[in-house]
This record gives sequence, C-alpha cells and structure tokens, in this order.
Amino acid sequence: MIKSYASSAPSRTSPKSRCARAILTSVFCLLTSVSCLLPSQTRTWTESDYPDFEKGNLKNLSLRSDGLVTLAPQFQEIYDTSSAYLWALARDSQGNLYSGGGPGAKLYRLSASGEKKTLAELDGLQIPAIAIDARDRVYVATAPDGKVYRVAPDGKHEVFYDPKAKYIWALAFDKAGDLLVATGDPGAVHRVTPDGHGSVLYQTDETHVRSMAVDAAGNVILGTDPGGLVIRVSPAGVGFVLYQLSKSEVTAVAVAKDDSIYAAGVGSKPGPSSAPPPADAPDEAAPPWSDIEPAFLALVTAITCTDRTTLSLYVVAEKILGSAETLPEDWLLAGTTGYEFLNSVGGLFVDPSGLAELTTIYGRFIDQRLDF
Repeated sequence: MIKSYASSAPSRTSPKSRCARAILTSVFCLLTSVSCLLPSQTRTWTESDYPDFEKGNLKNLSLRSDGLVTLAPQFQEIYDTSSAYLWALARDSQGNLYSGGGPGAKLYRLSASGEKKTLAELDGLQIPAIAIDARDRVYVATAPDGKVYRVAPDGKHEVFYDPKAKYIWALAFDKAGDLLVATGDPGAVHRVTPDGHGSVLYQTDETHVRSMAVDAAGNVILGTDPGGLVIRVSPAGVGFVLYQLSKSEVTAVAVAKDDSIYAAGVGSKPGPSSAPPPADAPDEAAPPWSDIEPAFLALVTAITCTDRTTLSLYVVAEKILGSAETLPEDWLLAGTTGYEFLNSVGGLFVDPSGLAELTTIYGRFIDQRLDF
C-alpha cells in the first residue's frame, strides 16, 4: 500500500540545497521544453503539379490542369432539373432562363421570379442549343437527326426548320434577324428566314461545325471538328480560315468588344502516319513460291480430304464474313473462327435503339466526336 502525507511545517533547507534545487529544476524544464519542441519542427515540401493537388480535398479552391490553385468562384444552385446533364442555356429580355440537355430533349424554364417549369418535351435524345430572337421567341435544337423547334410561352411547339443533318450543334441570330444553324455530318451553316425557309450559307470541308458566334460586322465565326479550324464567314457566304488549333474540336467561340476572337478546343489530333518499314530483302536461298505452291496445296488436300464433309483435320480461317457472305466452295475448311456466331449472339443482348444515345454520351465523355 502506498501512503501519502502532507506536512504544514516550514521547510528548513540550507542556501546550497536551495541553489542546487533551483539549478536542477531549470535544467529539467529546459530538457522538457526541448523534448516538446522536437516533434513540432518546421518541415517544408513542394506541391506544384495537378496530380499532387488532386490528392487533397479542395474547399473553396479551383484547381487548373496546369497545377495552378486559385480561389474558387462562389456558386449558388438555383434549379435542380431531372436531367443528367445540361448543354444549353439562354436568357430572354424579361430575365427568364431556358435550359436543356439530356437524356431526353426536355426544355426547362426558370422565370425571373423563380418559378421552375418543364416547358416542353421534344422529340430527340438531347438539346444541344437554344436561341432567342428579338421578340423573345425561343428556338431549340435537338439531336441526333435534329430539328429546330419554335416553342411558345405556353410550351406548345412546332418544327421550325429541318436542316437534314445528323447533328445541330449551335444556334445564333445574325444582324438581319435570320436564324443561323450550325450542323454536323455534314458540317455546314444554314441561314433560316423568320418564315422558316432556309438554305446553306456556308458548306465546310469539316465533319462538324461545333460552335458559332456573330461579330459586330455580321460575320459568322465558326469552330470545326476534326480539323480544329476557326473560320470567318461573311454575310455573303464567303469563308476564310483565321486559325487552326492544335486541338481537333473547337467546342466554343466568342467575340469580344474589340472583335478579338476566343476559341476553346479539346481532343488530340492523330499524328502523321509513319511510313511502313522497308520490306526485308528476300532470302536468295529460298525457292520461289511458284515452286512451293503445288506441294503445299497437295499437302493441304491430303490432310483435309476433298470436301468439307470428310475433313480429317479441323481447319478454320481467320475470316470475317459479311451478313450475306459465305466461304468460297473451293476453300476446304470447316468454317471461320466464329466472328459471325459471336455477332449473332451479341445481338441478343444489345438494343440497337440505344446506339445514338451511347455514341453521344461517349463522345462527350472523351471530349471528341468519333464517326464510325
């Protein structure tokens, strides 16, 4: 058992004892302070690349792809729609916001007073572009196999223009009040009058006209894919390539007040194809194929017999047959390696109606449009 005692009697120590005790106490405090400070020594390290910062938890910060960290802009959610993504946003003169995306071509309206409404559901998989004219009439593009719809304030809609193209990527109004429609596959710009009659203003050599803007002089500025071109088209329909980006797809163009043009691009361009390696020099000791072919064919015939019903050796060809194609009769083979069978079996588990939507989603995911 440990007992403790306390005494109220005054301490009687000599001056030497008190001095020694004071020195020991000072040394103990000093050692204690040093031992406490050792684990808290200052350490330095450098974080400069995007992967370094990506490992952390960003709060009220923006991280750029080149590793630059800045204060993030403040955002406030004003409308949570039922769509997985929104591609287009426009505002009329009354302050009403219109937005659309996909999947499903739903047009949403957020009024200036905060009223939220699904204004219209159009035919299509997505809404890539919205434009509003001087009379606050709303024009909406759908894709794929898109059309331009004019939507009334009560949600009633009608087809305003059909460009006969696979995609519609951008809508804008020119100085005369005509609607400009940028299309893909083929890449062109249509000019449509207010009565819905349109024609091609400019036909590019590109697959897609992905973005569009109008400058102060009425010229149309285009961004293309896959060449990554920025093109200026005059009101008369004369085009001129202003710039070619190192990226394949110009997803956005904008014109500043001083007529400077800004372009955003994504996607890598394929590098130049390398020349095939030189063929190996023929072996002078090897006999020509004309001497070997008869013996080779005789050997194949001997081991496979003379028709497909009596094959003594199972031989197949690495051959992909078309839907209506068959193996030549003089090919003494049991068949192919099975691509046709796999294609048929795979068709049991694939719904072809989803191809267009999957292709669109995949193109957005990789930031590149692919034509198969």
